[in-house]
Amino acid sequence: MRIPEPLYRKLPVIYAVAAVVLVGVFGPSLPIAISALMLLCASGLTTLWRHRYQTLYRSGASRRSEWARRRAKRLESLMS
Repeated sequence: MRIPEPLYRKLPVIYAVAAVVLVGVFGPSLPIAISALMLLCASGLTTLWRHRYQTLYRSGASRRSEWARRRAKRLESLMS
């Protein structure tokens, strides 16, 4: 299933607005707060993933070189 492009681009904003509307409509309670927090996390993660994708793959870096860089960083952190 494909999401139309205009809707796809606005998903992080839609998630954040849904979180605010959720609390506004149903009032503050623990289950509502958890749901709103999850929607805000989805918004943030979607934005982060898109930003990482654009900076990594649109800049011309290959997947193999990025994998090697991350592996070296992990090994370095294990050694220290």
